[in-house]
Amino acid sequence: MRRLENTIRFGLAVLEKEIVRKVGATIRDSRLWRGKKLVPIIKWESMKKKKGAQYEMLEHIPEGFVDHLFHPAHDEELQKKRNEWYKDYVDFLEEKKFPDYGRSKCWGCILNPDYRFGNHSLREILLKGVKDNKNPVKSPCQVVNIFQCPYEQGEKSSLLFALNDIWKIIEDALKNAYTKYPIEDDLIDLRNKIKIRNINDIFNALTNRDSLEAILEQYANHLKKNIRDTKKRTPCKDTDDLEYRLKSLEEMKKPILDYIMSLKKKIKLEEIRDFEGRNLEEEKQYFKELEEQNLSRTGTA
Repeated sequence: MRRLENTIRFGLAVLEKEIVRKVGATIRDSRLWRGKKLVPIIKWESMKKKKGAQYEMLEHIPEGFVDHLFHPAHDEELQKKRNEWYKDYVDFLEEKKFPDYGRSKCWGCILNPDYRFGNHSLREILLKGVKDNKNPVKSPCQVVNIFQCPYEQGEKSSLLFALNDIWKIIEDALKNAYTKYPIEDDLIDLRNKIKIRNINDIFNALTNRDSLEAILEQYANHLKKNIRDTKKRTPCKDTDDLEYRLKSLEEMKKPILDYIMSLKKKIKLEEIRDFEGRNLEEEKQYFKELEEQNLSRTGTA
């Protein structure tokens, strides 16, 4: 009997050790991601400050979204390893669905509330093409997390990102033709044959295909000239941004024209604001005051 009790006691002790071992292994594995140790963000930032820890960092993964992961690498081998490491990090973020990471993936969506600058009346015009009663688009977005995006399922989400590119191109092209001084001809930018002087001009550009196409072409020529001039004056200066904008414009020109013209019957003059943020009535008052000032200066009031 005693021998049986000892055998049972021994068996339970062995079983207990095995359970402890497996639980410990599970805990340790939960602190790993594809063989890399998970560390708090504060520890990751501490490691980043140590020059000698740059390779060691690649054996770890921060437990959350870090915008600036590393200091610039001047070592090609290190950069190559970082690129390989980054794939695992992105997969980790995608699986865990961290809100900060979800928010970062919303950058580039036309509904993003972080776009504090820009002509927002143009944004609202562009959104006329995606608004419907079944799944209304709310601008600006109240969610700002791609993992909870109400438009993520279907084509609408992709369109919202494409519309942001269209918004940027249209605004830049109109701004390129815009002048703040429509009365004093000597102050008008003579480089542009087509000029945007007021809200009526913006409205005409958005509702006339030939006018809009000419403004886009004028902007493309402006970018080409800037690229040439920059390379001539400062050969070592990066022109990637200018070249990217030019390439985007050339690739999207026809889709932009088709999309804007599909909205022209929905575009209302009263909805448009100029690039100083004035509506139609405020702009009229501005021009009136500007003309009075000009008359007063010339002594003909």
